[in-house]
Amino acid sequence: MTTQGRLHDDVWLLIGLFGNEPGQLELREGRLTFRTSAGVQFDVPLSEVSYVEYPWYYFGGGVQFTVAGRRYRLSFVPPTSHGGRAGDVPGGRRVGAAWRSAFRHAGLIDRR
Repeated sequence: MTTQGRLHDDVWLLIGLFGNEPGQLELREGRLTFRTSAGVQFDVPLSEVSYVEYPWYYFGGGVQFTVAGRRYRLSFVPPTSHGGRAGDVPGGRRVGAAWRSAFRHAGLIDRR
């Protein structure tokens, strides 16, 4: 969801081949925050985010990036284990496009 320069969306942290954990990804005032049920996983300035990629096999519905040396793989499409279905893919791709635009605007896409 985009609100006056702020993005805040439900995402799923992809773990291994089949695992996932729900969370929220937020961009606000130049900071990127990721929360799960375990608490805040990171809250960093965008300058600390690197290797932002949208792999072709996510079909625009997911992103990968690195924060503090850890690689995060996030899906914007709810997995079937959380009630997701094929009809959720277009919405997840729209959310992914909004995040891609924000990362590109911040100069993070393809930055190594």
